[in-house]
Amino acid sequence: MSSLKNELKNGSGRRLIKRRLDDGVFYYVLSDGSGTSSFLDDWLNDPRSRGKAKRLLSTVQKITTNGLEWATAARRIRRISPELYEIKNFSGAARVMAHIRTVEAIVILRPFQGHSGTGSVPATLIASATRQQRLVVELLEQEEYDGD
Repeated sequence: MSSLKNELKNGSGRRLIKRRLDDGVFYYVLSDGSGTSSFLDDWLNDPRSRGKAKRLLSTVQKITTNGLEWATAARRIRRISPELYEIKNFSGAARVMAHIRTVEAIVILRPFQGHSGTGSVPATLIASATRQQRLVVELLEQEEYDGD
């Protein structure tokens, strides 16, 4: 199940795509510029990436079920800044940036390749994710205002 949230007036074309997992847990994915799909759709539609996508969704479900403390202790997530997290350990060096205000509203922002054992995420990637996070906050506020 998925639904598209209203586009912002800034004309970015980005939207929040709301999806439901099997147990009724919801999560969001920030769309690409088309506003209709995301990198996660690409992963799910590609036989070579489908397993990675399913493991990511399983990790999101576990974070939602068990909470941020568990996810941090289990090394599934790492906090980058307030409400900006790196979700990891779902498929080798693959990682995603996510906005997590509450575990009931995880927003998957963008994928990236791991950081080769350096223990840090490149500053340019964090800056880009922070810009996306601002957009997500506006979209989530719009959703709350719209009552959806």
